Amino acid sequence: MTNNKLIRALFPASFDPITLGHMDLIKRASKMCQELIILITNNLGKKYLLDIEQRKELVSLALKQLDITDCKIIVHTSHDLLVHDYLKYQADFIVRGIRNSADLEYEQNYEQINRQLFTTYVESNQQAAQSCKLEFETVYLNADPDLKYISSTGVRQLLTMPESFATYADKWLSSEVKTALSTMLNLK
Repeated sequence: MTNNKLIRALFPASFDPITLGHMDLIKRASKMCQELIILITNNLGKKYLLDIEQRKELVSLALKQLDITDCKIIVHTSHDLLVHDYLKYQADFIVRGIRNSADLEYEQNYEQINRQLFTTYVESNQQAAQSCKLEFETVYLNADPDLKYISSTGVRQLLTMPESFATYADKWLSSEVKTALSTMLNLK
């Protein structure tokens, strides 16, 4: 018997900026679902280099470089709680990347918070309870060993040293994203 249900995943991140590590996770996650929603988020505890629309522009540019044909990729922005987006987009699971044990611990704590918020919201909202899955699921993808050291924070640090950015950014960003980012930030 064939299950014709659409499998939809949600990959939330700030993408400030999108890196080769993010792009690898997107490519791998696309093999696990028919629809992947890239959700560009704002975390109140973070200060951003790029505004959310600039980040969306870079994500869209990066996606054009990936040869993904068997999964529909949609890019959205959000200022909402992740659990609300999970319900809004009727996701089957969240995708999170793990580079090291610190990432894993952070993500597991974040997942527990989201599970509690999800359960509380569904229990208090009858309409949500009828139209969604009853579980908040997270799928962890280990970073490619060659990309484990890459982080958006590292890219932002490189941007404070233009010579270093010019030298090392090719190892962290796609060439198209590097060029667009340089233009956005008026780097020479």
